[in-house]
Amino acid sequence: MTSHTLPFPVERRRSARRCRSPRRTRRTCPTDAGRRLWLSTLVWCMMATVDPALAATSKYTLGYRLEYSDNIRLSETNTESELISIPSIDYDFQHRSADWDGTILAQLQYQDYVDNTFDDRWAGVVDAALLWYLQPQRLTWVTTNYFRQVLIASRQAANPANQQLVNTFSTGPDLVLRLSAVDELRTEIRGVDIYEEQTDNDNQRLRGAVRWQHLTSPVTTWSLNYEYEDTDYDSPSNIDFTRHDYFVRYAARGARTTMTADIGGTDIRRRNAPDTDGSLARITLNYRLSRIADLALAAHDLLTEGGYVAATQGDLAELATLAGNFVSPDIYRERLVDLAYTRRGPTNNIAASLYGYDRGYRIDRLQDRRAAGVRFQLDYDPAPMIRLTLSASYRRTRYNTTEREDEDSVVSFLYQHRLGTTLYLNSELRRTERDSTAAGFSYLENRVSLGLSYRR
Repeated sequence: MTSHTLPFPVERRRSARRCRSPRRTRRTCPTDAGRRLWLSTLVWCMMATVDPALAATSKYTLGYRLEYSDNIRLSETNTESELISIPSIDYDFQHRSADWDGTILAQLQYQDYVDNTFDDRWAGVVDAALLWYLQPQRLTWVTTNYFRQVLIASRQAANPANQQLVNTFSTGPDLVLRLSAVDELRTEIRGVDIYEEQTDNDNQRLRGAVRWQHLTSPVTTWSLNYEYEDTDYDSPSNIDFTRHDYFVRYAARGARTTMTADIGGTDIRRRNAPDTDGSLARITLNYRLSRIADLALAAHDLLTEGGYVAATQGDLAELATLAGNFVSPDIYRERLVDLAYTRRGPTNNIAASLYGYDRGYRIDRLQDRRAAGVRFQLDYDPAPMIRLTLSASYRRTRYNTTEREDEDSVVSFLYQHRLGTTLYLNSELRRTERDSTAAGFSYLENRVSLGLSYRR
């Protein structure tokens, strides 16, 4: 089971946070306490950057750019242009010591819509984690926070009116008991709070896991795993549930290959709604082709829902673009395959991937879909002070119940010029297109941006 001093306007929906589930009083709302804890954690981490005695490093980028869109609403007809003024900050903090490890990775920007087509807003991504080693190699307290921007309605265009901020906070202990030289028992407990800026899917979760691991060789491990999750939604319109996962895991690490494979089942018991269960199978495989090239495969067939993905993986982002990235309280079965290739060279980097997935929802069958796509990115340094980046993605999505089919493509070209030791000039051209068989859902947008950034 992986900062909240942010200026994001995430509390506009209500002035005070309350636990709104009178049906269940055995658990108090962890939100306010969790946010105060994470505030202390973030301040602690940032204070470490000014103490040279601590094993901490940090770097940041301050930027400003102007961005022009010829179709800011992503409309098929009656298009509107917009000029956006965007100051931004990127922050990277890393700390390693015998007592605690901490990381903060943040990319934040304030979008000022000059022609007022949309409200000005904050946007971005924040990943933060703290591992506090209470008893090294035995008891660790783990705190994480993930901040993301996702869609509200997944079938609509990804314009600013159809986006919201989602925050996932998690905290709890990991306990490891060594039973023998080759056996250990792991116990994990997490309290999770998931907050959504617009939709009424806020929820709290109590997660736990018990794992017995057996080392069969210096590079292979077998384990028996049981995971439990109790989910309580704030809104009575959503269905509370408990989730039970049980599976066998095989893990191996070789000189060039690492692999993890799980096989088991999932049992989801919903309150005042039919239960659901099914098989669980997933595999991740990483193979080093050479010193500079890697191949990665990820595949699974399992039951899941948006909050589980947020609580266990943090990154809510779809495998492709924001166009498929949304959080739903509905349970669905997902079959997914993703194959990725990366290559790092002295003057160029290449990343490419192929993926496909099939989702079948238990309640809202209009969300059922199949999708397949490809992504490609090339970084090229023609001179020591210049970097060119070409990115392209394509995805084809078919909605099973309505026969709707969308083809989404994004192509962009980024030019970066280093003007000095810390100053950079950035310019980007981007074309986003959707071709849909449903009337009114196709669109074409062209964007151009020009900016300066200061890196330290």
